[in-house]
Amino acid sequence: MAITRNNFHNGKFKKRTTTDRTMHPVVKFLRKNHRNAFTVKEIADGTKMKQETIRSLLAKARKDGLVEHTAPYFIAVVKTHNRSKSKKRK
Repeated sequence: MAITRNNFHNGKFKKRTTTDRTMHPVVKFLRKNHRNAFTVKEIADGTKMKQETIRSLLAKARKDGLVEHTAPYFIAVVKTHNRSKSKKRK
């Protein structure tokens, strides 16, 4: 649906995308399969999205520290919690 020029410049419209990249289907796919690295084509096949969309999101996700890239593969960044193995005894 078209909007007026004034609404466009003033931002008076409903935004269709979320700014939270952690909830994007590509990031979810990589986190779900965090033990493996994938090519753009493999991610596109797994998410049923266009490769151009995947590439665009991956570039932004790299800047946000959500994915790592070593050509031609991408993998999710998995944050681990460092727990102490020793416990205090009473």
